[in-house]
Amino acid sequence: MCRHTCPLLASALFCLLLVVALLHGHQSLPRPGYTGGFGEANCTACHTGAVNPSGGSVAVEAASWSPARAVPVTVTIRDTAAGRQRWGFQLSARFRDGKQAGSFSPGSGVDVILGTNGIQYAGNAPAARQAGSSFTYTVMWTAPGETAAGDVLFSAAGMAADGDGGKEGDRTFTVQATATMVQPPRVYAGGIVNAASFVAAPNNAVAPGALISVFGENLADQRAEASSLPLPVT
Repeated sequence: MCRHTCPLLASALFCLLLVVALLHGHQSLPRPGYTGGFGEANCTACHTGAVNPSGGSVAVEAASWSPARAVPVTVTIRDTAAGRQRWGFQLSARFRDGKQAGSFSPGSGVDVILGTNGIQYAGNAPAARQAGSSFTYTVMWTAPGETAAGDVLFSAAGMAADGDGGKEGDRTFTVQATATMVQPPRVYAGGIVNAASFVAAPNNAVAPGALISVFGENLADQRAEASSLPLPVT
């Protein structure tokens, strides 16, 4: 008899483990398409409550981007409501026309999933458990390549939950943040000159130890001035 029942028991056990794995996967990473941006739903599709209630927020910090460069993007959920225990989020990156912009990479507490709409989503894996009034996730994002241009819109939904496993008492926040492309540096033709006479250096070639001035575009993120003599080398 064991020869007939054991395979049945093994099959039943396999099915049970598969169901548990599927349930765990759903709990770990929210279903894609719930950022609240570009006409999408948000966390209130599964949790009750108002969107963006007072006392809380979700913020996306993304620096201006350079083509093909990997940069960290932070998602911070804040909520001063009492009893906050679990923190979750979902994030997408798109151009203004709604198309995918760059790509996310999985990391600590963060997983990535591709939606049926061709958009990539980063989200909690699983929802962080920490009592308090805020939690921050860090997502690594690789910017689009050299041929891309324009603003990138990061759409995010953040969840501050009471952790009791129910739909009530959880609070949803949404935001859309814009990251602008940084144009690469460009030195003008004949833009390297003698620092005193402003005579152009032939073929932009200079002698070691010489003081020069460089004219161009996008050479620095901000203005800086030397504060003392002799002048520094940078």
